Amino acid sequence: MRKENTALLDRLTASLRHTNSREFLDQAEAFQEKMISKNESLKLLRHEVMEQLDWLDIVPQPREEAPHDWPVLTQDMRKMQEEFEKMKAAFNNLLRNWQLE
Repeated sequence: MRKENTALLDRLTASLRHTNSREFLDQAEAFQEKMISKNESLKLLRHEVMEQLDWLDIVPQPREEAPHDWPVLTQDMRKMQEEFEKMKAAFNNLLRNWQLE
């Protein structure tokens, strides 16, 4: 998702070269903020998954509890994917509506 998010940011940057509409710029800025925030959330989630995987490496004799509750982590990953897909679809619609695709 991080690579795809970066690709979306690149498309956003490219689309800004083709219009100077204030309305589009406002919408593009809102998407840019969402994409940057999503990127930060992805970094955090990736870190948590890596911590969990490191903990699993010491199984079957872990000396401490798992760093993250697996059902919660799984739900967080699922939610992140769903939110990202919604954001991507909305962004593609924005470009389509402004005929910048």
